[in-house]
Amino acid sequence: MLVTGGYICFVIACVFTIDEQSSPKERGFTFFLPVLIATVAFIQIAYKKGEKPQWQWGIKQNKKK
Repeated sequence: MLVTGGYICFVIACVFTIDEQSSPKERGFTFFLPVLIATVAFIQIAYKKGEKPQWQWGIKQNKKK
């Protein structure tokens, strides 16, 4: 939850760096590139630290009955 909140705050902060008078090249360096790098880092952290993926159909039932 902490990493997700930090990622969202970072993306919002990057939105405020966009200037209407900026050239498209400047927008790439001030918004798209940092957000792309942060997204890749976020996915890597989520993959390493998150729950293991598993297939589940319906509600999980206890096998110890």
